Amino acid sequence: MAPTPKKKHSHSRSRQRRGKLKLDLPTLTTCKNCGKKKFPHKACPHCGSKN
Repeated sequence: MAPTPKKKHSHSRSRQRRGKLKLDLPTLTTCKNCGKKKFPHKACPHCGSKN
């Protein structure tokens, strides 16, 4: 059987742990050809250039 915790974690302690689980926005770069945002190391979805 798994051990059980002796005391309950406080709300602030639980929320501090959960605060690190947030999702980050993906990094985007500017296309050199058309100037729109695109994912790095991928072809531009707007103009199709590979720069």
